[in-house]
Amino acid sequence: MASPKGISAFVPAKDAEPEKQYTPLDAIQFDSDGYWHLGWRITLFESPNTFPHQRVLVTLALRESEDGRVMVKRGWEKEAQELDLNNEGQCQTFYDSVIERIKEYYGRNPQDVGNGFRSSKIGFQVL
Repeated sequence: MASPKGISAFVPAKDAEPEKQYTPLDAIQFDSDGYWHLGWRITLFESPNTFPHQRVLVTLALRESEDGRVMVKRGWEKEAQELDLNNEGQCQTFYDSVIERIKEYYGRNPQDVGNGFRSSKIGFQVL
């Protein structure tokens, strides 16, 4: 099942314009750490017509290893993990881990829903 339009989008990991639409190619940025950095903006809501909608920005860092494997780090990780982009199960597990991180955060800090709270300690930004 495809996500409804506007639920998630790729944006630059740094200095993204809030309402600008980016293609993945426009959004990805190479950094001095040898990784390609990409922001994954996810819109959270109870239902499409229930407000407020809350946006979070998850930062991803990707690179190709010497043996051709894709290595990826989520914003809260120091170490990269291998991700086989052709393996639907691995990709789904990766996506689910991002959602679980967000759910855990809001489960511990429900007061931060909708108030514009930002923190690098949680591995993503609340926009």
